[in-house]
Amino acid sequence: MGTSRARETLARDGGSLDGYGDANWCDMFISWVGERLGFTDEMGSDAWTVAHARWFQQNGRWGTEPRPGAIVFYAWSGGKDSSDIRHVGMVVKKVDDDTIEAVEGNTGNAVRVKTRSSDDIVGYGYPAYRS
Repeated sequence: MGTSRARETLARDGGSLDGYGDANWCDMFISWVGERLGFTDEMGSDAWTVAHARWFQQNGRWGTEPRPGAIVFYAWSGGKDSSDIRHVGMVVKKVDDDTIEAVEGNTGNAVRVKTRSSDDIVGYGYPAYRS
């Protein structure tokens, strides 16, 4: 949590590093991957899934089509609004019209590739990866 974005998140949330010890870490994982690859500016960074999805929406990088490398946002309630989002992953591939595979953190307290139904998907954030 030593990055400038981590400090911004702590300031916004009014929290402390200790407060994140038991937090759901799915979006922290996605943000960490982006930071490690040098793509923080291209894919955003947040510990809160709702704020991360809204970042993609505000930057005109939001949609409904799965693409490899896209950030996928889930709502287990079946809701389709960004406020319904509860989990996040990164698309590996589209399996068929109703199913994707994604790598996700905090899935069974591990990083795993999961197959997910489109019924649980709110939308996708499209990082502006450099060519």
